[in-house]
Amino acid sequence: MLDVSGEASRDAPPHVRLRVTSRDREAVLAVTPELGFQHRVITGDAADLAPGASHEWLLPLPALPGPGTFPVVARVRWAAPGGAAGTVPFVTSVASPDAAPGTVRAALDVPDITGSAGGTLTLANDGPTDVGGRVAFVLPAGLRTMPETEPAVVPAGGRIAVPLVVEAIGAPADAGYPLWAVLEYERDGVHHTTIATVRTRVAAGGWSRRARPLAIGGLMLVLTGGVLAVALRAAARRAAREPSRG
Repeated sequence: MLDVSGEASRDAPPHVRLRVTSRDREAVLAVTPELGFQHRVITGDAADLAPGASHEWLLPLPALPGPGTFPVVARVRWAAPGGAAGTVPFVTSVASPDAAPGTVRAALDVPDITGSAGGTLTLANDGPTDVGGRVAFVLPAGLRTMPETEPAVVPAGGRIAVPLVVEAIGAPADAGYPLWAVLEYERDGVHHTTIATVRTRVAAGGWSRRARPLAIGGLMLVLTGGVLAVALRAAARRAAREPSRG
């Protein structure tokens, strides 16, 4: 596996400094970063890494589309001499020089995965108004969640729990995997990005292929019902605070 870290600059033009370190006992070949930013893909040169070695890339970004903070999603592709291959994700954000801080905090919790696991993204809004945006989940190769994106409304001064189910679809057991959640929203003409990450482990064992879809579907139905209940309670609170128009 690879450890990926990095940061984005506020310089003009903006750029991302990405660092990849190999934790594998064998050489890792053709390590190639791909940045996704504003519907564009920026690709770095491929590099081979010896065990424990690191490599850095300085990757330029196009100009920001406006004021605020914007997500940069990196997917680092790799291959091994034995034929194995995969991708490791990394997410950061780039900010305009005058970007104001957002009001939403995020925390992602996903337990060890045995076949699949139910996790939670907690969003807390410290601001005086409701925030409506969209959440995207970014996972490594061998793991998946459905849907990968969904809307979210966080009430003023409140919090919500956004459920997700992560399924192992080929990820090797007993290895740590970084998972990411990204919330984007607009407020007063300014774009905001909130990022949360967690590292989880794929455990040995799991459900049978026949039983897994039904179990995941049932769990998602229960979790989605919980989100709907939270949204309905938030709407009721807002209606109670608003004066009657009748």
